[in-house]
Amino acid sequence: MHTDTQIPYMAHVPAGKQGEIIRTFNQSGEFDFACILPGHYEAGMVGKIKVVVAGNKATPGH
Repeated sequence: MHTDTQIPYMAHVPAGKQGEIIRTFNQSGEFDFACILPGHYEAGMVGKIKVVVAGNKATPGH
């Protein structure tokens, strides 16, 4: 596990494990996310989050 950098919007997750980051969105849309460790982005550690607005709060879409 990498512990040299502790940044609030990052989660260091060992291979084969799961992690969680809780974010509050104030608008809907599709947002990209990726691992910033060297070589991880190129290895496919990327994804998209789709957020839809429900009432006055944005909630994750499926």
